[in-house]
Amino acid sequence: MTALSTNLGIALLSSLLLIGASPRDPVGWRADGTGYYKEVNPPTKWAEDTNVLWKTKLPGRSQASPILIGKRIFVVSDPAELLCVNAADGKILWRRSNDLVELYGEDKAKQITAEYARLKTEKRNLERERGRVKGDADKEKEIKQKLEAVNREVQQLRKRAPAPPSYADGETTNTAATPASDGEHVYAVFGNGVVCAYTVAGERRWIKYIEAPTIGFGHSSSPALADGKLIVHLNDLFALETATGEIAWRVPLPARHASPLVTRVDETSVVVSPAGAIVRLADGKILLKDGSLSSSECSPVLHDRILYTFPGGARAVRLVSAKPASVKLEKLWESKTAGGRRTPSPVLYDGLLYGVTTDGTLDVLDASTGEQVYRQRLGIGNLYSSITAAGTNLYFSSTKGTTIVVAPGREYHEVARNTLEGFGSCPIFSERHMFVRTRQHLYCIGR
Repeated sequence: MTALSTNLGIALLSSLLLIGASPRDPVGWRADGTGYYKEVNPPTKWAEDTNVLWKTKLPGRSQASPILIGKRIFVVSDPAELLCVNAADGKILWRRSNDLVELYGEDKAKQITAEYARLKTEKRNLERERGRVKGDADKEKEIKQKLEAVNREVQQLRKRAPAPPSYADGETTNTAATPASDGEHVYAVFGNGVVCAYTVAGERRWIKYIEAPTIGFGHSSSPALADGKLIVHLNDLFALETATGEIAWRVPLPARHASPLVTRVDETSVVVSPAGAIVRLADGKILLKDGSLSSSECSPVLHDRILYTFPGGARAVRLVSAKPASVKLEKLWESKTAGGRRTPSPVLYDGLLYGVTTDGTLDVLDASTGEQVYRQRLGIGNLYSSITAAGTNLYFSSTKGTTIVVAPGREYHEVARNTLEGFGSCPIFSERHMFVRTRQHLYCIGR
């Protein structure tokens, strides 16, 4: 791409009104949770030297998706940073750290870091010693007891303060949860249990340590916004007051990598949790527990009060109010789908339900009956990114950075195949542009 074409692209992008969120329309993971961008006309073809209007190097890794508010993009980056990027030219407008110093001040942060470092060293030394005395039952027992004592100290410390990044060797990215915004503020949740709120201009409203997630492979459940509450699922399901960060309620539900969604059943706002529960938003009361709602990674989609889920096959259920103060599920259909792990979440488009396994087997179902329309092997490697519908096409992205564009319909038709850096986030769309967060960069792709 020449310098002239780059400048023309940025000028064009600057002149367009980038439709973002209003304070009445919360935006978060997969925009409104559906992964469907209607009034857009993005490109279908790109490469490092084709249709890239700009790309910005980011300070660390992340699996989270960006969000677009007006003319600003908000994105997180390891170890615990929130960044604001100008959508017109990719310039970083501000970046805010959310580390131990921001939580507790410099002196206490040093003390906590030193405690974690001491425990990490003790544990490493004990594990080495256990290897040297292997076969000596008495010494092995003694070392085991010492290791258990160190682990208890770690757990006690984690109740008071998050672990610094240097402690978490081998864990996944600390920033796999997509931020959320009400149009005036941006909220971010990090994998060490820190939650924060900023104005879109970068002024911090609050920062809190809630609890250290213990779910395997790291925390990835994204927050949801509704009725002045921020829904966060760490080990338990929390509702935080958006104005202060104070805990409004806490419900013991097993952690999931999938994200909760908020909807209404008649006049009642509810949280649909992938832990297999429906919870009243106002006070945290569990209105329904149902294992069919449980999902480890693949989040459901909701349309016209019908919930489409993919754990162990696809199913559609209608959320129905039940008296007194309860919710029930009206089963509409259930269908067999390709077996295997399902990280990507599905998308509903023009009466068809699209779902894909982590290793790339696509199932297309009739959304009204559950009947299979077709099944297709994509052959692009593993997919962590959820399916996205943008304008008149569907986008499937692999961790290798390959994105195939598919025309919706009752037969498989591949429109284009494109490659960038690898990523596991979901692309977002506005007008004639696609924004995607790869391992190292944030890209703006447009005609």
